[in-house]
Amino acid sequence: MESNHDLVPGQLECLRGRPIPAEGDGGVFSEGWYPVCLSSAIPEGGAHGVAFLDGRVVVTRGDDGDVRVVSAYCVHLGADLTVGQRTADGVRSAFHGWEYDGKTGRCTGIASGDPAPPRAQLFAFPAAEMYGVVFAHNGAKPLYDLPTFEYPESDLYVRTWVFDDLFPVDRWVISANMPDLLHLTELHNFDFIGKPFDEVVWPRPTSGTPPTSPSLAHPPCWTPQHDHKT
Repeated sequence: MESNHDLVPGQLECLRGRPIPAEGDGGVFSEGWYPVCLSSAIPEGGAHGVAFLDGRVVVTRGDDGDVRVVSAYCVHLGADLTVGQRTADGVRSAFHGWEYDGKTGRCTGIASGDPAPPRAQLFAFPAAEMYGVVFAHNGAKPLYDLPTFEYPESDLYVRTWVFDDLFPVDRWVISANMPDLLHLTELHNFDFIGKPFDEVVWPRPTSGTPPTSPSLAHPPCWTPQHDHKT
């Protein structure tokens, strides 16, 4: 059998395949939904600033209860809107009182009374809230809805938290661990009750549509043989 040492560089590259660019290479991130912060992080009647995709965003909750996620710096002189005031629909800069609509990003008024410049606009990320987490879609328009479970939320046990450490991996690597049943049994020594390998059905995505959540006819139960931190 031919070893890697016997291969010429071109053959070795063919075996390895094309390198997968990491998220953020060259400032480019995939279009899709990203977690921004926990819902509990948004102060009542205030604004929450957080690092997001090599930048910074400000998160507010409008009078209608919906969350807003916009780029964090005022287009006037770059003031951080995190230290501004939350309004009924968005946020107001503390520096010169420029006010922005949180759903469109447009400047809707200036404290001086002058008309808002027509091109004065923050980037407003499409935002959604689920299971105690605020999500933002990296793009002008969501390509797909946030994946959901086929069971009502009252039947689910959901625990959300923020890791103290930053994991140097792309988001899909973390997500891929969850449906990887062999990873659970082989690496973490979980013992499944039932036959989850036969019960998990992966829908075939249509072209251009991201994979959906697995359909479980009967959710498998499992018990760890040993205590492991995942």
